[in-house]
Amino acid sequence: MDQCKEFRVLLIAYYYPPLGGPASIRLGKTVKYLKKEKIKVDVVTVKNIAYHSTDNNTFEESLPDRIEYASSYDLPTLLYHVKKLISFFTEKDTAQNRQVEGGNIYFFLPEKLRGFLRNILPIDEKLFWYFGAKKRALYLLRTRKHDFIITSIGPYTAALIGYSLSKVTGIPLLVDYRDHWTLNPYEYFRTPINKILSEKWERRIINQASCMTFIGEAMRDELRHKYPEEFPEKSAIVYNGFDESDFIDEPENDHTDKIGDGKNKKSDDKQILSSQNDSEFVFTYTGNFYHQRTPYYFCMAIQHLIESKQLPENVRIRFIGNYHKEAKSILNQPVFKNIIQTQSYQPHKKTIQSLLKSDCLLLFIPSADGKSVLTSKLFEYLRSGKPILAMIPELSEAADILTSSNALNISSLNITNNHYICPPENVQVIAQTILTILEHYKSQKVKIDGEIKQRWELYSREEQTKKLVKLMLEYERKD
Repeated sequence: MDQCKEFRVLLIAYYYPPLGGPASIRLGKTVKYLKKEKIKVDVVTVKNIAYHSTDNNTFEESLPDRIEYASSYDLPTLLYHVKKLISFFTEKDTAQNRQVEGGNIYFFLPEKLRGFLRNILPIDEKLFWYFGAKKRALYLLRTRKHDFIITSIGPYTAALIGYSLSKVTGIPLLVDYRDHWTLNPYEYFRTPINKILSEKWERRIINQASCMTFIGEAMRDELRHKYPEEFPEKSAIVYNGFDESDFIDEPENDHTDKIGDGKNKKSDDKQILSSQNDSEFVFTYTGNFYHQRTPYYFCMAIQHLIESKQLPENVRIRFIGNYHKEAKSILNQPVFKNIIQTQSYQPHKKTIQSLLKSDCLLLFIPSADGKSVLTSKLFEYLRSGKPILAMIPELSEAADILTSSNALNISSLNITNNHYICPPENVQVIAQTILTILEHYKSQKVKIDGEIKQRWELYSREEQTKKLVKLMLEYERKD
């Protein structure tokens, strides 16, 4: 970065720390490493909403130069005020927890009702955030000079705000696609007018964008195919990646937090990563379930193994996240007692430690998600060095990354099937794959060498942010 000039960006981010979840973490980590690149960052985000999780550590490390909050007047805002009314005299309202009051209320709503409420307005249900957020953004733009406006999809309303600000001020716009909009397989347009409006505005926003970033190559290719004339000249793939700082200063990675009273098991990057010599073998999943992403088929495979008496008694399965009642009804069936344990959302760094204290990690991407979906946990799973049971479409970018020699050269680990890919909805194949994993790691000892660790750096949050900075600077020089 040229030290002779102060470079400043304005980020429009509905989801931002201390809110938890992958969207907030992506944007918070981006700000963290933009600051490391000596770029000043101002943020406009949402004020006072009910949300499923919070992470104050991520909030502290991603504090921007200035942050402005704007009310949204959507369902999470309503739930926030409902909970605040109920617990007015018992709960504190501080700067770091005010955004997540009432988050648990949201999980009692059925998925069909949540889907209806998400699609009741054109564009999306965050539309009423537009006015307050634009007002706060214009205030920041008037008080200091900005070189770029960055907006992240979704929600889609954030892109409308970025578009409007760029049109009014002439400041270059960078659009970050975390999720598809009109190509989203789960986007349900309640009326034809809603679909027409969404496609119209998506086309306009892409046309206005000076450059764009995407979480994967497949998403970029799909969008370029739909909007070839509007697609900007400059774009980049900015993976979600992992933050190396989340993996350092680790404890001894023992299994004291395993389910039951098994013997302690020590493991780190230089030692044995997986061994069935301990009393427990722990599968772990971190994150939430939504739309058609579900633990149903995996749980049915486990049930089959239990009923056929093929599942070893030392197998334990851990799900870490805040789950809607549909997922809970699957995970809490009596047949899974003492085998499946659910834990509520943990701060992100603690979640990483849970990965490191596991024997195998679970990855779910349903067939309906298509080729372009790349969950953020994939890269943290890879960095952990643990074997992965990936119930994902075989023809997907996630599968390509897991198997590509150009990505992590998994083959240099000198074992076969370190990561196991199987059809996400095939119960029989999932069950057989589980047995294969247990047999394979019964006596297998896996080590990671320095060469593999160097390749991990390509997917670090820091390296991904450098690509974002390079994209903006290249556009600025060209302009």
